[in-house]
Amino acid sequence: MKEEKSNNDKKEEIVKETEKAEIKSQKEEAGEFEKIKKELEEKSKLFTECSDSLLRLRAEFENFRKRSEREKAEIFRFSQEALIKELFLMIDNFELALGAAEKNKDFDNFHKGVDMIYKELKKILEKEGVVEIKAEGSKIDPHQHEVISHEPGDGNEEEVVVGVIRKGYMMNEKVLRPAMVKVGIRQVKNNKDQENLKK
Repeated sequence: MKEEKSNNDKKEEIVKETEKAEIKSQKEEAGEFEKIKKELEEKSKLFTECSDSLLRLRAEFENFRKRSEREKAEIFRFSQEALIKELFLMIDNFELALGAAEKNKDFDNFHKGVDMIYKELKKILEKEGVVEIKAEGSKIDPHQHEVISHEPGDGNEEEVVVGVIRKGYMMNEKVLRPAMVKVGIRQVKNNKDQENLKK
């Protein structure tokens, strides 16, 4: 009986030790859980702050983009305005020349007036960076010349511009309108020339 009691005491002791170990383990797990929960809350708070900052940055960028577009449109609008104001002067001068021609019927003076207006207009365009494409006598450049017709040439070179039908213009190295040109083609004079062309 004493042995039974001793065994029961041992069993109770083992049960108590097991319970203590379980309680200790549960407390440790609860502590770990609280630690993880706290870390998650901190990370969630940080994520929310980053997300808010990102949304603010996105809104600021969108406002900047819209403002830049408005400013570009404004600059473009005012740059055209300055050019148009200068063109008004050309219109005024043309009207004066036409009015004077109706009264006096003096062709020489009318021609001089129109020539002055033409030169003023070219100066305005040059000031804006617009220049005439030099064509006559030059070799064909498909970027600058639009060939309208061919005719027999007198030189030794092939495809040289021999006449300009409509002038072409460039602005800051960019072709605005290619020159319409006539091209001279080298004449084949004899069989020897034909053989050279075939080579």
